[in-house]
Amino acid sequence: MKNLILPFVVVALFAIGSCGDEGNPVTNIEQNAVKILSFTPDTTFLGTIYEAKQVIITGQNFSLDKDSNKVWFSPFDQAIIDSCTSTELFVRVPASALTGPIIVSNGRTVDTSEKIFKIVDIYDRKILDFYPKSGEAGTRVKIIGQNLTYGHSKDYMFVCGVKPVRASETEIEFDVTDEMKTGRLWIHFQAAPSLYSKDSFIVIERPKVLLDMALRINLSGYHKDVYNKITPINDSLTCNFSGISLKRYGDSLVYQSRGTPAGGIYDGSNVTIQLNPALGLITQLDFGKSYDDPGISPGSPKSGYSSSFTLKNIPFTWQDSSIVVSLDSSQTRSLITNARIYGYNQGIGGAYKTETTADTVKSCSGLNLKIKY
Repeated sequence: MKNLILPFVVVALFAIGSCGDEGNPVTNIEQNAVKILSFTPDTTFLGTIYEAKQVIITGQNFSLDKDSNKVWFSPFDQAIIDSCTSTELFVRVPASALTGPIIVSNGRTVDTSEKIFKIVDIYDRKILDFYPKSGEAGTRVKIIGQNLTYGHSKDYMFVCGVKPVRASETEIEFDVTDEMKTGRLWIHFQAAPSLYSKDSFIVIERPKVLLDMALRINLSGYHKDVYNKITPINDSLTCNFSGISLKRYGDSLVYQSRGTPAGGIYDGSNVTIQLNPALGLITQLDFGKSYDDPGISPGSPKSGYSSSFTLKNIPFTWQDSSIVVSLDSSQTRSLITNARIYGYNQGIGGAYKTETTADTVKSCSGLNLKIKY
């Protein structure tokens, strides 16, 4: 686009050439000539949301008198200058702005930016392509397009329901999640229309890994009542799973459930299994289950319960594409590195608190476990 030539430029140059100080007026003018060095940002968008967006112009010999400086983004309206120094102008883009150079006057001289300030229509945005065209959870996908970010940072957009890893006007990258389904890719922005790809991304579902597991660990410990009286107790930690689905992360298998009923109650369990197929070992199996009721308000009654155990170096065999573990009680007992049950009840304001702790293993059942691929 050709530089905009405004009528005032001719008038200013005429005035400068007609008068001056004694000596060499041209030299004086050159020494005080306004100069645009850069500006940021270099793009804005049409639409009322983005009108009056501030642009910082960096340069030389701006007037310290704000009213003496003039800035144009088009031949129609002057930009409003919020503040200025001799090297910076803080201006607001007018609604009449057009794509083209920025013109600045300091009241004596005029300069036109070499760089173009770009105005983008909010509807001139599109997804052109993406690759790869398919993948499983964890696959990184790159979207190619134009004006993709709509002036947003990656923290203010979602791609198929997740925050992108990287985002620019022409490329956006994100990682496929377990929850993502086959379909068109979409980008959602705050206060802007969403974008959709023409073609669908095909989610390759990982084969399901199912877990059956049964184990009971008998523990001894103590109960402390509201008067801090200690009473020995026996309790059992039971783990029974049948056909639960595990997620694969390399050689790790993970199950996690969480239910959050009204009132912020936490009720969930988790299993993490670390495998070493070359050695035929489950190097570590961690189980945890917890329940926590924080009460409806500060100072109200609370209660909680948790149980956990860890087993290490569990030998397994392969049977029909399944990992199988079948150990008797003594074999299982030797693999338990820790086991614990803890529970509490607390009255109003923290009063009348009771606690139960059991972390000494007395005995256990045999471990029966099957991981089916």
